[in-house]
Amino acid sequence: MNNFETMGRPLKIESPELLWDLFEEYIDHTDANPWIKKQLITSGDLAGVIMNIPHSVPYSWSSFGVYVANAGYCTRLDEYKSARKGNSYEAFSEVVARISEVMYSQKFNGAAVGAFNQSIISADLGLIQRTITEVKDITDDIDYDSLSPAALEEIANARRSTTK
Repeated sequence: MNNFETMGRPLKIESPELLWDLFEEYIDHTDANPWIKKQLITSGDLAGVIMNIPHSVPYSWSSFGVYVANAGYCTRLDEYKSARKGNSYEAFSEVVARISEVMYSQKFNGAAVGAFNQSIISADLGLIQRTITEVKDITDDIDYDSLSPAALEEIANARRSTTK
């Protein structure tokens, strides 16, 4: 019976060891249940056939939270993740850090080998590179009024040849 079918408050995750056990179950469940993408084969002997292509799923805190809720435990892991000094979740800080490292590594490696969308994973992991392009309007400081007609003609011909 999952959490959505029970009455009352969900069970608490009582120890860091239980949180880790739940995470290992979540990994096993996630790895055993890939996303299935339907893909039309467009050439060769199988042209016109729709195939089911399994795709790995990146581990995330949100999907782990759904898994934990469906297992009948707390529906939010934020308190465990915050693990601020002095709160009752401080004991969970080490296992939360380990879970975060596993998630980061799996996402990073999956994106590196092309299993996951690199842009989405980069943004999720905070690895987006920002490029700032600065455009300066540089006007030449030539006093055209002081130039001879021959010099002006030479400048005009030079500009025409660069715009072709």
